[in-house]
Amino acid sequence: MTPTVHQDFDEAIRRIDEAFGAGYAKAHPELIAALVKAAAFDRVERVMKDVDRVRKALTELSELLEVMEEPGAREAPDDRDV
Repeated sequence: MTPTVHQDFDEAIRRIDEAFGAGYAKAHPELIAALVKAAAFDRVERVMKDVDRVRKALTELSELLEVMEEPGAREAPDDRDV
């Protein structure tokens, strides 16, 4: 399950207070904001990697379909022969 911004916020407070003492996060909201922003960037990075994997798979499928549609093509090339 993907964390929500509320979960990121709560986790940031917990980690800051754990590292610097109870109440430190409340006194330094800029640290909370920085950790929530970092969590969002990490999530975007993971999504972009997933998008890239899907793009590569679709490109491979498209190329395979082109080969299969060529006149005289009877079967798909077998990667196991490589």
